[in-house]
Amino acid sequence: LNIHGEVSDEGYAVLHALQQQGIQILISSGRPFYSVQRIFKKPVYDYVSCMNGLEIYEASGKVIYSHDPLQAKEINTCMNLLQKYPMVMSFSDKEKFYHTCANWFYIPSILYSVVYALYHKVSGKPHYPHHLTPVAKIHLQTCEKLCFSSFYFVLKDFVSHLKQENYSYFFVNSKWLEVCPHGVSKGNALHILKQLLNIQDTEVVAIGDGENDLSMFEEAGT
Repeated sequence: LNIHGEVSDEGYAVLHALQQQGIQILISSGRPFYSVQRIFKKPVYDYVSCMNGLEIYEASGKVIYSHDPLQAKEINTCMNLLQKYPMVMSFSDKEKFYHTCANWFYIPSILYSVVYALYHKVSGKPHYPHHLTPVAKIHLQTCEKLCFSSFYFVLKDFVSHLKQENYSYFFVNSKWLEVCPHGVSKGNALHILKQLLNIQDTEVVAIGDGENDLSMFEEAGT
């Protein structure tokens, strides 16, 4: 994506040219499917792996794979920890994102969101308003993914309390942590798609720039 959060004309041209050669395009993202659809205005992909590999869609929107989401026990563990840290938790319900934080961190979060909005307005980067929902109004029984934003040292300490046998988690960047159900990864989704399409490692090229892309590289020949 360019600085405005859009696919460039050059990007569309390259993907279209690859499709014309018979190469199949998988968009592998931490985003939900609706977000990928909003970004890609042209039909230049064949499959989408969403929520860090929790779901795989055909371009038509048909689901061809789905992993079980986080359950109430795992969610409650994260929300209990949320009360102790200066950070914002975000999640999606397949239609939009919601944001919340500990009650004691509510005012600082509001102040930060104002600075965040100003920075993005000046820089020209896409801005996604963080309208905070009081944590007492959050009642999640299942959730595909929980996201946490704060300083790296805060997120690093937070994630140290999550048991690896219950979660998969990734630092997309130093200030954004994503927590998924155990076993979920972009690599696992790519592995499943390779089996469905009978494609070998040597026939796969993967491109990425985040920690959540590392498992995907292991499944690709290039």
